[in-house]
Amino acid sequence: MTRANEISSKPPPELPAEEATEKEKPKKLPVKKTDFLVIGKKSQLQLAVSLTSKKPDDEDFDNYPLPSSNQIAAKKKKAEEEAKKAEEEARKLEEQKKKEEETLKEAAKPKKKSTTKVEQVSTITSDVIRIWANAEDAASTLQLSLDAIQKLLKEAYDAELGDEVGGYRWRYADHDAVVTETAASGRDSKKGREAYLQFCEKLYDPKEPHIYKNENRLRDYQVDGVNWLASTYYKRHRCILADESE
Repeated sequence: MTRANEISSKPPPELPAEEATEKEKPKKLPVKKTDFLVIGKKSQLQLAVSLTSKKPDDEDFDNYPLPSSNQIAAKKKKAEEEAKKAEEEARKLEEQKKKEEETLKEAAKPKKKSTTKVEQVSTITSDVIRIWANAEDAASTLQLSLDAIQKLLKEAYDAELGDEVGGYRWRYADHDAVVTETAASGRDSKKGREAYLQFCEKLYDPKEPHIYKNENRLRDYQVDGVNWLASTYYKRHRCILADESE
């Protein structure tokens, strides 16, 4: 079979201008497209080879008109790569699923509680404000009753004490809970503790009543109301003090 570039090695003769212009027009196949499609696979191949100047690779046509060995190998390789990729993705999904299940199982297990570390819990939001190394540190730092905190930790309800000490609830922390750093701010800092002590000293003392205009003084229930309001303000609790109207 002869290719187009093998027909003649001699350069084509120069043509007149009119013929040269005609020569520059796009080449057309020797047959119509519709005729090319109906001449048969082998005839199409022979015609294509005769028109091309590039030598075809025999391996691309070893099974012609069926897919060549190269095409079959490439298709097989692609299928293997896709299968391997799908297998890898399935393995990763399975590992992730196992990790999630293990995490859920671990979270469902009751956590071991510490016998020393305690949580200071907000009575408003139930958020943990701070984790203390022990109840003694919390009581001494916040100037609170250690006995009262220990009663709450033992879950021994006291009607007079209620369920909070110093405006917070107290409970044992998880065994692996991290103690809050000693660097504190606000009421837990040194300045905060000093402000708290000064605040306590400013509570109204009925033994030393304040003399108002016309030598008026607060009554006992009014003293209780003033101190209760000051106490709730310090604890950051919402409150309303109401009185019967005559």
